[in-house]
Amino acid sequence: MNYVVAASLFIAYLHISRKWRKPFPTVESLREGMAKRKGEQMPASAAAIRTWLNEASDGGARWVVIKCDQFEYRGDPSDDCCYPVPLTRASEVHKVMGNGDRTMEVYDLALSIDSQMKETKAWHPPEVAS
Repeated sequence: MNYVVAASLFIAYLHISRKWRKPFPTVESLREGMAKRKGEQMPASAAAIRTWLNEASDGGARWVVIKCDQFEYRGDPSDDCCYPVPLTRASEVHKVMGNGDRTMEVYDLALSIDSQMKETKAWHPPEVAS
């Protein structure tokens, strides 16, 4: 058997072998990877965002806008630099999105929270009436 055939068989074995396969990525790792590629910092951990959404839903809000402080000088993103803005009226959402700090995500609490958390970047602002 020549070396080319032996090398190709060995590479095929490594590719098929389970011990060399990478595990499937989690939703959180995909969100972090997308943010790094886009040059954005992730606003907060998935657990913190879920807590914010549940608290806003219990408080009667319809939308939650996740804002991130643009004047955060530390290199690592954390829950300290980001904050939720729970809103009940559609007219308020677009005002908050345009003012001040960077808008990272917009959640609509009328939709499924689980499906929105699985998205790379949740962006569900209300429709603008013309």
